[in-house]
Amino acid sequence: DWPMLIRLLLGTLARLLFALVVQGRMHVLAETTYRASAQRNATLIEGLVGFETIKAMGAEALTQRKWEHSSHFLTEVTSKLRLLTASINNGSNSIQQLITVAIVVLGVYLVINGEMTMGGLIACSMLASRALVPVAQTAGLLTQYHNASTSLTSLDEIIKVAPPSDEA
Repeated sequence: DWPMLIRLLLGTLARLLFALVVQGRMHVLAETTYRASAQRNATLIEGLVGFETIKAMGAEALTQRKWEHSSHFLTEVTSKLRLLTASINNGSNSIQQLITVAIVVLGVYLVINGEMTMGGLIACSMLASRALVPVAQTAGLLTQYHNASTSLTSLDEIIKVAPPSDEA
């Protein structure tokens, strides 16, 4: 029935729009995560390479504070990124449940008016849930694509900064 199909299409569109809107924020957080990780690693390398100098100058506390600050910042950003990723999955599942409820509620009214049978309502509900599975997979795929794209960009930046040597 057309009213049920319209709800399914609107729900599908809502799921995809939600995933796309969150992608922008994920991009910013992923880049921040990679930069914070690079900063933390740079602090570690500086501490290891200049260990004797740091020890001689009594700068252990400063180096440790710098390490702790960068680790804390990285933990905060990573937590925000994980929360955002979970919100995509949970938001997508919530939208799917709302679509199912909307279809069942509309179907009950159609059954009461004699425009649809109970079997038709059950079939519509089952087909709608089956039709929404690929949409959920698409939202997950967008998230994975975004993470892979950010990783590739970060690797390209690393290679530009320190090109591989041709030593054999």
